[in-house]
Formats: sequence, structure tokens, C-alpha cells
Amino acid sequence: MIIFLVAFFIRKAGIDSSAKDIPLLSPVSESFFNKNGSEILKQAGIEISGSLIEEENALVATLSSGTTVFFKKGEKIAVIGELANSKRDLLGSWKAAGDWNFIKSILDELKEYNGEKNVLYAEGCKKMGDDRTGFAQAMATARRADNIVMVIGEDAEWTGEAASRSNINIPGVQTELLEQLKTLKKPSVVVLMNGRPLVLAEENKLADAILEAWFPGTMGGKAVTHVLFGEYNPSGKLTMTFPLNLGQVPIFYYEKNTGRPIYLENDKYKSKYLDSPNDPLFPFGFGLSYTTFEYSNFKISKNTITPNDKITISADVKNTGCLLYTSPSPRDRTRSRMPSSA
Repeated sequence: MIIFLVAFFIRKAGIDSSAKDIPLLSPVSESFFNKNGSEILKQAGIEISGSLIEEENALVATLSSGTTVFFKKGEKIAVIGELANSKRDLLGSWKAAGDWNFIKSILDELKEYNGEKNVLYAEGCKKMGDDRTGFAQAMATARRADNIVMVIGEDAEWTGEAASRSNINIPGVQTELLEQLKTLKKPSVVVLMNGRPLVLAEENKLADAILEAWFPGTMGGKAVTHVLFGEYNPSGKLTMTFPLNLGQVPIFYYEKNTGRPIYLENDKYKSKYLDSPNDPLFPFGFGLSYTTFEYSNFKISKNTITPNDKITISADVKNTGCLLYTSPSPRDRTRSRMPSSA
């Protein structure tokens, strides 16, 4: 699994290297498994994989209540939550023999980027359980900061085989702490770590923005940091629907219509909820960024195809927002502010 993911990232990012130069693309040998994690990553060229992750848009998608959040380097940031300081959870439940001891947590990467003196940390509460004794320390820490980042979500082992849940809310008292932090009226971002769609109706009201990180892997902390500080414009899209509440489940984008669809004029005899909208909180394909785009001139090369045919689909994409990225190579990225007409 690791081998093919690494190969995919390296090739897609356009790194100047051939397959024979990258040992991980060779057949797996016993010596591969005898090396420690840091040796394997260094051998594969993963010291630059923070850029690879960003270029792929594979691990970070943005959910938001509509607020563009740019943290400025040098501002004091309060980082709250057990998951912010967790290396283990970055790898998720399908880590196999993955070694988390040599990777950096989200907190580590925020400190490295913004300076230790500008990043204040308090655990606040555990990811599970009802212990609120750390709330006071979290509030005190947040009061000293300009902005708040709260990393919340699930334990890595709550995802994968034999890990079903009957309730898909944020576990424990994490949301309760977020409610208290909201009273400070400071810009706040929630970073989500989870392996399934969750019910986030309350969290969406409390946070200025939500960044969906899933369980992002070895360089996840760096990818999250770069998005939070505007070094990278998030462009991921949800591959699963996030329901407004548990009663909407199952809910997915290709559901078949019922005999009495919601758009019928008769207000009573149609498929609807008495106490909830039919629409999810975040539909399949949802995802915001620090700018906006306009899509037009859609074209398809063929109207019909056979099993062996190839088809080309194209469209014009116009940046209609206030952010422009140019990225000649993964190692040379510049960012500039542009007028909204750019």
C-alpha cells in the first residue's frame, strides 16, 4: 500500500526522477521491511512530500460556514485538543506497520512554521470521555491568543474494520469545549480528524471555518499548517455526503427518487421530514477554497463510446475571486493578491 501511494505522489507531482531512481518503485525485498521508517521515507524522497500532498489535493478538503480564514505568520494562535498533539492518529487505522514516532503532529508543524512563542497549546479535553477539568486551562490559553485552532474528531481506531458507530456526532465533550471557546469571540477554525462522515450541524455554527483533514498521514501536519496560513489554497472536494442529522442516513448523491419526491406541489404527501430539511449539511462534492471559480464551455469529445474508446471532457475555469496561485514546480510556489476581476 505505501509503495503505490508514494509512487503515485511522486509521479503526479512531476518530480524530475525516473522509476529506477526511486527504490520504493522496485520489487519489495526483505531488506525493505528491515529498515526503520525514517530511512524508508528518506530513501523515497518524502522529505518533500508536504508539497506532494498539497499538489495532489488528496488529504485536505475545506468545509466552511463561508468565512475565509487566513492566519498571518507571527500572530499568536491557541491550539486546543488532544488530537492536535497526536502523531499516532495522523496515520489512521490502516497504518499497518507504519511508525508514527518520527513524524510531526499538527502542533509540531504549527510551532515550526509560526514559531514556538506564537503557538500556545492546551489539551482542553480528551477525544473521548467526559473529563472537563482541562476546560479552564484551554480558555485561559485561548484568551492570550489572536486566533483559535481546535483539532477535534475521532480516535484512529474508531475507523476501519469492526469499527461501526450508532452515533456519528463528535465524541466526548469536544463540542462542549468548542462552545465555550466561541464565547471569547475570536476567529476560530476547527480541524477535523475522522474516518467517516460526521454530524457537524452544531460545530458548523460554532466555528468560522472547518478544515476536513481526515487521518492525513505522515505529512498531514504540514499540509494542515500550509492551508491554515494560506501557503496553499485548499481545493479538495468531499467524496461522501455529510448529513445534517443522523435521521437522514442513509443519504448519498445518487439516491433513487421515491414515488412522491420532495418537489411535488402537494405539501403533505411527499417524501420529507416533519422536523428537518431533506438536504444534507454538506453534499457530495462540496468544498470551498480561499477564492471562487467560474466554470463554462463544457465539452465532451464523443456522445457515444464503446468499451475500448477514450473520451475527453474539457471546460474553461476562471478564477473569479481574490487569490491567484502560480506554481511552476512543487518547489517554487508564489502567492499574490489579485483584484476580484483576475
